[in-house]
Amino acid sequence: MSMEQILSEVRTYDGVLELAPVPRSEHPEISWGDHFFYYAPDGQVPRNRQPYADRALEALSDAHLADQRRVEQRRVQ
Repeated sequence: MSMEQILSEVRTYDGVLELAPVPRSEHPEISWGDHFFYYAPDGQVPRNRQPYADRALEALSDAHLADQRRVEQRRVQ
């Protein structure tokens, strides 16, 4: 199954909202071309939830991932 077929399938789910950042949008450059899927039957991006699925084009560096882990650890403690 191709990535486009997977994206097409997820887009058919009830209540799905897809966020796909593009250049010159308010979203950070690292997210351009990615796809984030939320359960949002009202059509609004939830502000208090993470997406239930995503498709990222760019792999993050080990240093960036380590920084993210430290942030997550501080948030959980």
